[in-house]
Amino acid sequence: MRRIGWIVGLFLWALVACAQDSVSVNLINGDATRDNQIDDADLIAVLLAYGSNQSQADLNEDNTVDDADLSIVLFGFGQVGATPFTGTRVYAYGSHFLNVQVQLAAAGSTRWHEVRIEAQLQDDVLVYQAGGWIHGASGTVSLALPEAGIYRVQVWVND
Repeated sequence: MRRIGWIVGLFLWALVACAQDSVSVNLINGDATRDNQIDDADLIAVLLAYGSNQSQADLNEDNTVDDADLSIVLFGFGQVGATPFTGTRVYAYGSHFLNVQVQLAAAGSTRWHEVRIEAQLQDDVLVYQAGGWIHGASGTVSLALPEAGIYRVQVWVND
């Protein structure tokens, strides 16, 4: 599956107090090297692929590595994704739904994106995970959690 360079979801806190709560997250494109940060290595990767159709450096999905891809790296330069959670991963099943509105920094995107969500209660070793698909640059993915509480949440695009 082709993967464009979205940094791992910006870490956020979510209070899940009732049967259904919502949060929003904006994900940033530009991580051509897939190291969860946008830095000089991404700039070099795009420059070396300039003029080609190399998919990893084609950040705006137009089948050509060009000025548009270069500007994505430059505008996101210095951004770093959240550190992945540690703990035991389990699929989330429960009656408390956290709806995550995902906005991708790719206004013209017309393809499907696989979105992954992880949530962890404070001081817990379990990491609840779920996934879904959004079409285009925005959509909602839900996570069914077993109990109410304050969760740390991470979101990322897995494509």
